[in-house]
Amino acid sequence: MPVGTIRRWNSERGFGFISDDTQPMKRWSFVHITSLNGVAPDEGDAFEYELQAGRDGRETAVNLVPLSPAREEANRVFGGYDD
Repeated sequence: MPVGTIRRWNSERGFGFISDDTQPMKRWSFVHITSLNGVAPDEGDAFEYELQAGRDGRETAVNLVPLSPAREEANRVFGGYDD
């Protein structure tokens, strides 16, 4: 699963974009609030997620799982992204 950070979020419209932290030059992926169980994130929040083709054919982030600060630090130090 990729790990990424919310880079832009529009609370009024319920969508935003997430970047892939392992591939910083990769295009940001679209995120809809329904992929977050209706809870709006803040810009800078980190998530694990899956990618699937959206309605327009571009990659859309789905099944987002928030990362705790402790887990983010362990991944940074030890270089792992698995459970």
